[in-house]
Amino acid sequence: MNKIIGFEIIKEIFINLNKNNLIPTKLIFSGNEGIGKFLLAKDFANNIYCDKIKKTNSHLNPNILIIEKDKDKQFIEISKIREMIKYINHSSFNNDKRIVIIRDIETLNVNSSNALLKSLEEPNLGVYFILTYNNEKYLSDTIKSRCVEFKLKISFNNIKEIVNNNFNYNIYNNLSDDFKIPYLTPSFLLNLIKFFNNNNYKLDIDAEEFLKIILKEKLFLSDIFIKKYFILFIQLFFYKKLKNNINYYYEMKKYFLKKLHNLDKYNLDLETFCIEFEDKLLSE
Repeated sequence: MNKIIGFEIIKEIFINLNKNNLIPTKLIFSGNEGIGKFLLAKDFANNIYCDKIKKTNSHLNPNILIIEKDKDKQFIEISKIREMIKYINHSSFNNDKRIVIIRDIETLNVNSSNALLKSLEEPNLGVYFILTYNNEKYLSDTIKSRCVEFKLKISFNNIKEIVNNNFNYNIYNNLSDDFKIPYLTPSFLLNLIKFFNNNNYKLDIDAEEFLKIILKEKLFLSDIFIKKYFILFIQLFFYKKLKNNINYYYEMKKYFLKKLHNLDKYNLDLETFCIEFEDKLLSE
């Protein structure tokens, strides 16, 4: 496994709890999207079996089941939870404990959520659940109440370390200061740098210039990474402008973010929104 940066202490706590048979059977790792909750869950699960199987990114112990939504789906479908139920009802490999990791439980649909809830309320002996949850989204209080929640955060220095460690050199310093903001997660920055490298953009391009490229080339329609983080790029633009305390941008931020979140209400498509944004804020 890659080095788990930022969660070394909590990882040791979990390992010691497990050694003393005190680990809770139902855990939730919550925190902002992209900080490494899922990596921590996999790493901890593998550590439980580290004396029985070599730990790698692609090879998990047969007593570990990972559930996540398909890339082309909006939700974790009920079929995946049914597969999980079959899995936990079968005998485990070497009669050892079994671990179910469910990534982004906020993406469960209603049926999947209800099916999971029943398994959490009536757990099989020797079955452990580790659920990850993006706390910027809504999650059923009923599921949360059945689990022990660990709220995870990552420091600014850890973010820099993760980015540099991934590329094996101090690439973080080459980024524009516009992208050196504590609330930007390692996952976003790693994908941003890969996007810059793959498309031959300079690493020190600032947020406003990059947003102009996004709009000019209509990347908000064609690129998966840009689609996912388009709202964030708009927010970064305003973050920079508002440092100057210009009232005009306060009003523009409220106006455009409200429109962006309510395109259907205003009978707009994203392309029309971008034309207006570019005309009012980027045409000077």
